[in-house]
Amino acid sequence: MNWSRQPTDRLEVLRANDHFHEWRSLDDNRVCIVCGRVFSGHEVEISHEGEEFKLSCPTKDCSSGIHQWVYPENHHLSDTNSENWWRALSSFDGSESCSPQCQQI
Repeated sequence: MNWSRQPTDRLEVLRANDHFHEWRSLDDNRVCIVCGRVFSGHEVEISHEGEEFKLSCPTKDCSSGIHQWVYPENHHLSDTNSENWWRALSSFDGSESCSPQCQQI
């Protein structure tokens, strides 16, 4: 369920809960390193988990969160950096492999 309150509330939620990025406005864009989608603060999925807010990528079936988003000017990762990102995001036993989307980024 997406956050349906006033835009000022949405921006406050983004600012308070995304400790990795600065949100100046809801028009700011991020790139999901999991699915490759570029999206704005207007599109971020905001839900409640108990007393906490959860921020998620707006792409259907993409489970990425704030730690897997980058600023648009930084989304072109080198092959080495991309491989390191996927290694860090995969399971500890190495059983998860790179998704087809990661090869497109």
